[in-house]
Amino acid sequence: MQSKKSTEAIQIFDSVAAGYENKYKDKNTKFYSARSPAETLFYTLDAANSNKGSATVVSGNWGYAYYLKAYALLDLGRVSEAKVQLQRAVTLSPQNSQFLSELGHVYQLEKNWQSALQIFQRAEAAAKRILANQRAERRARQSMAGNGLRLRRAEPPRRRRSHVSQVSRAR
Repeated sequence: MQSKKSTEAIQIFDSVAAGYENKYKDKNTKFYSARSPAETLFYTLDAANSNKGSATVVSGNWGYAYYLKAYALLDLGRVSEAKVQLQRAVTLSPQNSQFLSELGHVYQLEKNWQSALQIFQRAEAAAKRILANQRAERRARQSMAGNGLRLRRAEPPRRRRSHVSQVSRAR
């Protein structure tokens, strides 16, 4: 029963990935798949600093199509095929700690301890880097919201007339 669902899921993820592959096939462009504004910014700046040509950041769904297909393949015991899908996901999302960790898990299954350790270390570094950027974004948003609140408090109170007072003055 479970294998039937995993097989069906693989077909769905294949169609999602194929849609992105058909839409984004320019060989001169490096494509990234980002799940957050922090990750998008990281990839954009990394591409600008590398001077390796143009880069485009697209929806995180593309990377997740490969990741989830790999997850279903692992469920079916097809480790080598799952590894290929995870490598594709990591190529699109090199700072996605979830993808990196799952690839590390595959290396563990293969008893490739050195590669597992290296990937887990990359996953930890990516998580710290992206989370730090997300915290900075959240602090900036909170600061802007706080500044807006302070500005509203600094304004003199508006005189509101209630409906009752307007009616009583009309008499």
